[in-house]
Amino acid sequence: MTLDPATLETARDYAVRTVWALLVIAVALLAARIVRGATMRSLARHRAQANATILLGNVALIVVLVLGSLLVLAIYTQGSFGWILTSFSAVGIVVGLSLQDILKNFFAGVWILVERPFSIGDEIEISGYTGEVQEISFRTTQLRTADGQQVIVPNGNLMTSPLVNMSRYPRGGTS
Repeated sequence: MTLDPATLETARDYAVRTVWALLVIAVALLAARIVRGATMRSLARHRAQANATILLGNVALIVVLVLGSLLVLAIYTQGSFGWILTSFSAVGIVVGLSLQDILKNFFAGVWILVERPFSIGDEIEISGYTGEVQEISFRTTQLRTADGQQVIVPNGNLMTSPLVNMSRYPRGGTS
């Protein structure tokens, strides 16, 4: 029984691609762990909130793994990779536009948790509302007003509207 030379060539080609793909996967996994650790250490040094540190570390890990996956896809698809990448780009634009407000609030929430312009318990004024910060999440910040009302402010508004943190520099004091 003899094998067709074209079949042998195809098998050899896929074997070489598989070796390269396995190498890319190994490097991507190692790089993802390194990038995640470096991101988390950097955020911890800047005293970012713990859940923001974990989230951004995981986001960094996912970005590196997605890039590694795209590289593996490029190894196997070679000639049609441009079409695949174009399709992903078009889908990404559609998803990005449809989730624009949600993403704006999410990234603003991450910024608030990392930069910490105010903390839970601070009294702030935003968009005509004054209250004590009760909770800071990735999408919203909850305030409790002096008369006991709950105000839920989208984090995107905290990025685009003037904010007064009355707890940061209290009034009164020395002359």
